[in-house]
Amino acid sequence: MIIEDVRHAACKEMVYGTVGTVGKLDVSPNAMNVIPGLVKFYVDIRGIDKNSIQRVADRLADSVSKVAKEHDVQIALESLAAETPTLLDKSICSLLEESAAQ
Repeated sequence: MIIEDVRHAACKEMVYGTVGTVGKLDVSPNAMNVIPGLVKFYVDIRGIDKNSIQRVADRLADSVSKVAKEHDVQIALESLAAETPTLLDKSICSLLEESAAQ
């Protein structure tokens, strides 16, 4: 439910260039017929608009709280990095576009 909510939040913010992905899951035990006792997953929220990124992060935090309460489970949310968005220099963008076109 949390992963799906990240996708919805990021799609809503796509107009600002923001994306949200979950690309890694660590499940324990990792067995087909056993309900996991521990799941770790990593969310990457990126973009060029700091406020948009924050809105997705806030929705993630809300989703985590809601799921923990509704399902009576413990969930810890830890931020690994929070970089300030930086635009790529326009001349570098032009060079990249030119190279790609060739």
